[in-house]
Amino acid sequence: MEYDPIAKSEKNNLILPETGVGLHDLALLELYTPKLSGQPIFDEVRIPNSQRDEVVTSNLAKELMETKGDATAYIAILMQYYNAEKKRKQSDEAKKLPLPKPDDTFVSQLSLDASAEKLVQFADEVDRAYLTAMSGSLGFNHVCEYLISPEVNTHFYNKLRNEFPYIHKALYSVVSTKYFKEPTDDEPIPSPLHDKQKQILYLFYGLIRARSLMLMRHWAIVEPLGYYYKGNQQPGSKSMGGMFSSSLPTSFDRLDEIYKADIEAFNNRLEFEPVLFGAFDNYQRMIQKKNQTAHKSAITHTGTAIFLKANVPIDLPQGSTVITPFGTRFKVTKCSRHESGKLFVTGEIYEATNETSQSEIALINGGALMPRIGWDVTWMPGFVPRPEITYHKQIVPPPRRAYLKDGVTDADVVLGHDRMFREPLQSDAVSLTSERMHSMQCLSNRIVDFSTYANYLQPTDEQDLSPLQKRFKASVDCVQKEIDAARKFQRDLVHHVNPNAGQVDKMFAFPLSPHCETSHEGMLMVYADMGKSFRLFDIEESNTGGVVGRCSLTPTSRKRKINLCVDALSSKMWRSLELNLTKKLTEIGSSQYVESLLNALSSFTCQHDYFHENRMHRQDVIWRQFYGCVLQAFQAETRTLRINGDPVKNNVQTHEAFLEVCYRALKRHRINRFLAKAGEDCFSRLDGESEKDMILRWDQTFVEY
Repeated sequence: MEYDPIAKSEKNNLILPETGVGLHDLALLELYTPKLSGQPIFDEVRIPNSQRDEVVTSNLAKELMETKGDATAYIAILMQYYNAEKKRKQSDEAKKLPLPKPDDTFVSQLSLDASAEKLVQFADEVDRAYLTAMSGSLGFNHVCEYLISPEVNTHFYNKLRNEFPYIHKALYSVVSTKYFKEPTDDEPIPSPLHDKQKQILYLFYGLIRARSLMLMRHWAIVEPLGYYYKGNQQPGSKSMGGMFSSSLPTSFDRLDEIYKADIEAFNNRLEFEPVLFGAFDNYQRMIQKKNQTAHKSAITHTGTAIFLKANVPIDLPQGSTVITPFGTRFKVTKCSRHESGKLFVTGEIYEATNETSQSEIALINGGALMPRIGWDVTWMPGFVPRPEITYHKQIVPPPRRAYLKDGVTDADVVLGHDRMFREPLQSDAVSLTSERMHSMQCLSNRIVDFSTYANYLQPTDEQDLSPLQKRFKASVDCVQKEIDAARKFQRDLVHHVNPNAGQVDKMFAFPLSPHCETSHEGMLMVYADMGKSFRLFDIEESNTGGVVGRCSLTPTSRKRKINLCVDALSSKMWRSLELNLTKKLTEIGSSQYVESLLNALSSFTCQHDYFHENRMHRQDVIWRQFYGCVLQAFQAETRTLRINGDPVKNNVQTHEAFLEVCYRALKRHRINRFLAKAGEDCFSRLDGESEKDMILRWDQTFVEY
């Protein structure tokens, strides 16, 4: 085998033939390669020629020294440096290549997509959708819902793909990744949209706004209003986030225009709503001053917030009796839900008289929307007399139309998944009494308490449980089917008698009243604003200003009922309202005005709401009676902070959570004492005893205890 030198060392520099590149710090070194068939293995060796030449040379010299004369390793190191230099040069050449020229066809099609006529037509359709949604929201709506439904957004995105294909491809190509791919052009995009698809649609809307600020004006006010009502800082008008949107004053001006244009239609609807639920409470907001004046850095604005909730009537069962304003009585033959607050009812007249008009007969037979003014339900199957309110050992009344199969026991209903509910008109139906309903509720609560205590017995080590607790826990695990039925008893009963239970309420918030309801004079002004907003009377302001000139009742005010839910202070002021209005009769020129207000007052009923009646004031009574003797000792033992025995003043949730902890702890203590007295034999299954009989035996022993 012959060897030909491929590099020689001259004057401490390694010179490679043809290239003329030298490697420093490599003295007295010769490279040889095996020559096969008269040709060398490597035709050409290129040494990296980078800007860091000295560093590359130094590193290469160190690696070559470590080979210690091994020719194969020596050549491998040189090839690695050669390949690295080759890749670097290819990268540099690629950077110097000229950019490809855009396709003339794509550019022309893109220009056609961005034509003014198509963009304006698309923008008008989107803006009309937002204007319709805002106008439609001026009425009873859910507190939290989409302004534009996801289906509508998907429709506009598919419209973007179909009518502006090249613009869509340009935007889509930027955001597409291996994790996000759209279907082919022939397949529609499903709803809801992917987050990136929402961003594409939002960017396209923004580009239309960048073309002209006169386009999509109602879409542009959604984002600033969202920031405002969430309490977040508005993006700057010159920032990329706020450049597409309108300013906040402009947004409120457009909302005022929508309100003034559509409030009349909503007021007309209110006049024909027979039953509504409302609420009002004082409202305060502190507004900071830019410059301090009169040693004050903020202004406190006070007022009263007023709300209305749409009534959700129950479905009228067949056979119900309804009387019209003209005295015609008919029987309900069919009832279906038209919307959340309206029923479509068809009926059959019991006995038509000569005074019954043909239009009324046609309306009853063809169907009418209910509830409506003057149409009263006089009788309904399943409507049983309500028990009297005694406030002492009050029996919980059964839900309306609560009927069971005749002959079933309380245990069959509470512990069985087949509740054996019946409709009122069925032959084997029997109505629940208040006493029986209360007994069923107590039975279900006691059985659920057994399960709760068994779940509480979950130690990290089974040795921590006593033999009695182990037996009780094992027995409870055997009757989980019956316990689950008892836990769902009240829910199933409510859904049976009222399938509409659990629906989200629809609300409407009126503009704030500038008066505060915490004073008698303020309550008078709030009542005037509230009655006018609820369409019970109209108030005409005097041309002279200051004094209200005239007040007149609406035609339907005496036939409507509005149930108000308020707090304790508002309830106190409301009870004094009739007396304070009567005192105003002594003022000259106010008799007609005050008489209208007094007549409209009979349409209202006022009561405490759930929060104040149950979660605040009843809790306040518990703390006042038991804090010093019982609850304070528990607080000291558990070292609970921020509790002073007066939840009405502050920290209502902390007081409520502490009461819940104490209540559950006392229930566990009671069951624990019961287990100690009952013994282990009580929780062993007897011969031939079913799971239901066993849990009923536990309950009977617990009641006796």
